[in-house]
Amino acid sequence: MARVAERNGKLLFDFTYMGIRCREQTILEDTKENRNKLNMVLKKILAKIELGIFEYREYFPNSKTADKIEQMDLKRRRIQGSATPSFEEVAEKWFKNMEPTWRSSTASGYRNYYEKRILPFWEGKEVSGITRQDILEFRSDIAKHTNENTGNRLDPATVNKTLKIFRMIINEAADEYEFTSPYRNIQMLKEPKKEIHPFNLEEVHQIIDHIQPEFRIYVLVRFFTGLRTGEVNGLRWKNVDFDNRVIKVRETYSEQSGFQYTKNDSSQRDVQMSALVYEALKTHFDLHYFGNDEQTVFTKPETSGPVHSNNFRCRAWKTVLKQLGIEYRSPYQSRHTYCCLLLAAGENATWVARQMGHTSTEMIFTTYGRFVPNLTRQDGSAFESLMKEKTSVANSITPQLPAMIGESEATFNEAMLETDFVLNDKEVNHG
Repeated sequence: MARVAERNGKLLFDFTYMGIRCREQTILEDTKENRNKLNMVLKKILAKIELGIFEYREYFPNSKTADKIEQMDLKRRRIQGSATPSFEEVAEKWFKNMEPTWRSSTASGYRNYYEKRILPFWEGKEVSGITRQDILEFRSDIAKHTNENTGNRLDPATVNKTLKIFRMIINEAADEYEFTSPYRNIQMLKEPKKEIHPFNLEEVHQIIDHIQPEFRIYVLVRFFTGLRTGEVNGLRWKNVDFDNRVIKVRETYSEQSGFQYTKNDSSQRDVQMSALVYEALKTHFDLHYFGNDEQTVFTKPETSGPVHSNNFRCRAWKTVLKQLGIEYRSPYQSRHTYCCLLLAAGENATWVARQMGHTSTEMIFTTYGRFVPNLTRQDGSAFESLMKEKTSVANSITPQLPAMIGESEATFNEAMLETDFVLNDKEVNHG
C-alpha cells in the first residue's frame, strides 16, 4: 500500500518497490496543500513503477535506499546477462589497453590520479548507470579535495586533469558497451594563466657565481640553453656535438622513470651552443669525461649517476637563492629566462621556438610576446652579441672555467655585470 504519511510533523512517502518498503522523508510541513502535492508525485511514481520505467534516484537522489535498490537491480541484470561492468572493471581494462602507448611516467601519473581521486568516488558503480548529474557531483567533490603536501584545495589544473582521465575512461566504456556517454557539456574549471617569472641577467650572474661549485656549469648550461630539467639531467656526452656546436636533445631522465623518449616529437631538437656554453662544456668535458659516451654530462656527486632533481633543488638551489636574497623560483624558470633573453636580444621567434622545442611560435607569442621587439634575425647572432657586448665574454671566461670548480670566477662576473642588457623586475614580472 502506498501513501503519504506524517512523522514528527513532516510528510514522507511510504510505498513498496522491488519488494522493499521505501520510506522517504521530506522537509514539507503536514498541511493539506502539501499533502495534495505529494499525493500527485506519488501517483506519478506508482505509474512509472507499473510501466517499469521508474528510476528511484531520479526522485530521491541522496537516498540510501536508492543505493540498495541499484545493487539489487545490478545483481538481477547480471544474472540475466544484461548488465554492464562496474566502473573499476572498465577502468582496469582501459589501463591495460592504453599503457603500452604511454611513457612509464605518464602511466604512473594517470594511475596515481585514478587511485587517489577517481576510484574512491566511482567504485562499485555500474558504468552504464553513471549520469551527467553524477559527474557534476564528482566534479564538485574533487574540487573540495586538498593537496596532501600543502593542505590547500586542489588547484583547477589538477581538478581538470582528474576529469580528463575520467572522461577518457567513460567515453571508452560508452563506445564498447554501446550507450550514450553521460560526459557531455561538462565544463572544466577555469585555470588562471600561468605566470612566468624569469631571472634578470644580474640574478643569473649571482646564482652562477655563488652556487655550490659542483653545480656551477650545470646551472650555467640550464640558464643559457633552455633545456628542461629532464633534458639536462639526461644529457649524455654522445649527444654533445662540439664539432657542430649543438646539443642534441634526444632523451629525458627522471628518478622515477629513468631514461625515456623526450616529452614529445618536437622536443627532439638540436640546441645551438653559444660561445659561453661551448667553452663551459669543453672545460667540463676535460675534467669529467672518462671515455664513456653513455655517461651523463652532469652527475650526482655521491654516486656519479644523473643529477637528482629534488637533491639539487633542496641542497643547492634553495640555498643559493636564500643566501642571495633572491625571491624563490623553481629551477624550471631558467628555461623561461633563456627564452626571454633570446627574444629581448631580437632573435627571430621561429628560430627561438625551434631552440625551445615548440612546434610553432604560438606559445612563444602567447607566453613571451612582450619580449619580442623585432623579427630580424634567425641564427643566434643577436644572443651572441648580447653576451659579448663591451666585453669579450667567451674569451675572458675560457681561462677561468677550471677555477669555477673551486674559486670565484671574477672575469665572468665582470663580463656579466658590464653588459648593457639587464632585465629589471618590472619587465620580467609580466602576466
